[in-house]
Amino acid sequence: MTKTTATAPVLGTRALNRATLERQLLLRRSPLSAKAAVEHLLGLQAQNVKPPYYALAARLDGFTPEELSGLMADREVVRIVTMRSTIHTHTAADALTLRPLVQPARDRELTNFRRGLVGVDLDRLAALARDLVEADPRTMKQLRDALQTEWPDADPQALAIAARCKLPLVQVTPRGLWGRSGQVALTTAEHWLGRGPAARSIAPGGTPSTASAPSAASPAGTARGVVSSAGSAAGVAATARGVASGPASAPSAAAPAGTAGGATSSAANAPGAAPRAATAQGTTSSSATAPVAASSVGAAPPSDAPSAEAAPSPDATVLRYLAAFGPASVKDMQTWAGLTRLREAFERLRPQLVTFRDEGGVELFDLPEAPRPDADTPAPPRFLPEFDNLLLSHADRTRVVPAEYRGRSWVGNQAYCTFLVDGFLAGVWRLAEAALVIEPFGTLTKAQRADLAEEGVRMLDTLHLGTSYDIRFGTVVP
Repeated sequence: MTKTTATAPVLGTRALNRATLERQLLLRRSPLSAKAAVEHLLGLQAQNVKPPYYALAARLDGFTPEELSGLMADREVVRIVTMRSTIHTHTAADALTLRPLVQPARDRELTNFRRGLVGVDLDRLAALARDLVEADPRTMKQLRDALQTEWPDADPQALAIAARCKLPLVQVTPRGLWGRSGQVALTTAEHWLGRGPAARSIAPGGTPSTASAPSAASPAGTARGVVSSAGSAAGVAATARGVASGPASAPSAAAPAGTAGGATSSAANAPGAAPRAATAQGTTSSSATAPVAASSVGAAPPSDAPSAEAAPSPDATVLRYLAAFGPASVKDMQTWAGLTRLREAFERLRPQLVTFRDEGGVELFDLPEAPRPDADTPAPPRFLPEFDNLLLSHADRTRVVPAEYRGRSWVGNQAYCTFLVDGFLAGVWRLAEAALVIEPFGTLTKAQRADLAEEGVRMLDTLHLGTSYDIRFGTVVP
């Protein structure tokens, strides 16, 4: 991480915490729609089906799981592998643009399987896999079996991983719908969303029908901002649209209340950007061998999603990342994206940004007009799902995870659901035997326990209305 000069203002841990919570819609619930929130947050971690629903329940006022489920049924949001090689729920537009942005990481991932791919023409594999999944959505097992008929000496798992790395594969519904179940079946994002030069819409019942794909409504690289209404927790009312590789053309942003002054900047007018969400696809397979019929749930693919042929400008994504996760260092964003070599993009944007330093002297970048609340701003308790991006999107996570609790929310590759007290990680929770079990890492005050119980009731009423749950405080996790 780059150390900066002593002229940049210092943001302490609590100041960084409050700024990040505000950007993450966790300092107060936002009136944003589910789609706008998914876009602003640049996607939601979705390794499992339910976490995106819990993530939005913690962030949005008036959210219902049917809202997100309806977006997924209508193909306005999708599940696809993007950042850090993990499944995310993204808007359709972000699925088609952010996935190409992180392609270098997928190429690196593929090198881990090269021994099982000796003699395999990867371009031919990608073309064949595309034909297979666009004819009918396939499980990973079905894809492995079909590809192995072409390359019988290759490792079957490596063949399927290669297809996932080379193609933007999305999970088709009913997978991901609230209250529904379904095995993971895959097709390409372009095909599912009706984009690309040869896209064919998947008709109800799984019968592909040929149709010319409409052109992209917005060019790759455009960052569309989410304008928050008065009192919205998003806090960023600016947009970064069409950011070029140079720093001269970004629009200015209207300053929301709570912006900290005194930051180092070399430009009078600087952009703010509200991020768009990412998408994710899964790898779980079924033992079935027949192609999987696409779900009949949902409308035609949205017409405003761009083609997935070109990656967006990293500059535009930097602005969106800062709007959702800033202030942040270059290494923070690289950790979020699973990419390297983003320093050049930050340097191009430097004249439009402000800089701070953390208590260790690391340089932090931010949008000039982004909200940076006072460090003493109250932060209500929140229940978060496993794999929430709040805990995964910075190289230095001490802004949310106290040093003494580092590693406490994980066991191996298994992540626990977590909760925040005073804005920081404070314990884990689970639903078990008709009870919400809350297990703190440390001692909670009576008031904190009461606030957590109240927040727990709200979460349960949002996501499990009509189901009776007790709320129990478990043994403190050692």
